[in-house]
Amino acid sequence: MKLIKVLHEKGKRIENPLEILPTSNTNPIKLIKYGENYFLTVTNANELFVYGENSNNELGTGGKEIYKVPTEVKHNCGEIEFLETGKLFTIIVNKNNDFYFTGGLNEIFNYNYSTFTKVENLKVLPEETIKFIRAKGNYLFVVTNNSCIYGFGNNEFGQLGLGKTSGFEDQLVKLDCLENIEIKDLQCGMYHSVILDTSGQIYVTGNDLSKIVGLLTFL
Repeated sequence: MKLIKVLHEKGKRIENPLEILPTSNTNPIKLIKYGENYFLTVTNANELFVYGENSNNELGTGGKEIYKVPTEVKHNCGEIEFLETGKLFTIIVNKNNDFYFTGGLNEIFNYNYSTFTKVENLKVLPEETIKFIRAKGNYLFVVTNNSCIYGFGNNEFGQLGLGKTSGFEDQLVKLDCLENIEIKDLQCGMYHSVILDTSGQIYVTGNDLSKIVGLLTFL
């Protein structure tokens, strides 16, 4: 299976096919995520394939070599339900809500793994069902089906929406400020986050070009 990269050079359209699975693999793709100069693909057979840069162990192969062709990584993550990438890290969550982490969140935070490793301090409540996960830079959010939002990672600019700035949150912390609000979507920038509820209201937290810090509401 190929991903078509469309390039434009001097007014001409150039299609550059990029293999995202080995040509011998015919299993349908279940999940695909891009990080910074790398991507990962999960098939319906629960196979994990990686491609690209790996300087921070973000591919979970146990080494830092670059992969120029899609390569299968054997894993012990169970049945993969969610796949998300930050700048130089990758998170897998299985059907039991177990979190597996590889890569790094920055040397300052001393949170680095070379293979997909189960992280015990990343947990949601057992009765909660994860709706989606979003990540960017050195932080991530988990949103559950009952619209609870949990943040983890770098909060230097208040991008986790906790009402404070802090260097690093090393476990999932619930955002109490948005309780009883039904979340439709959430997107992360490098240092700020945007939350959309089902009524169309937008919430912004963190630091953007306007130096926004804290949790603001835009109608």
